[in-house]
Amino acid sequence: MDQTNDGLSLWRIFIIFIAIFIGGFGGVVLGRPHTLLYAFASLRLLTDIVLQFSEYNPDEPPGWVVRLFGAGIGPSWRRDSARERSVAAENEISLPK
Repeated sequence: MDQTNDGLSLWRIFIIFIAIFIGGFGGVVLGRPHTLLYAFASLRLLTDIVLQFSEYNPDEPPGWVVRLFGAGIGPSWRRDSARERSVAAENEISLPK
């Protein structure tokens, strides 16, 4: 079983727990019993939309990272990016370019 499916399963469980907490608060404190359904539907829709975006993983650090951490972050960023790609190639996992 690859890591992507494990992370997605864990995220779905996390969404269910968030919906239960929001629904419990809305049902008990606010007296709105349908809050659980609204929370679950909206969180599920948001999750489905976000999963359609590709992962942002550039080879070079973005400008705001360089400004925030200084110019010395460049070599470390490139080394970490190369290491991630080599590990992904060894594990035969496809990463976005």
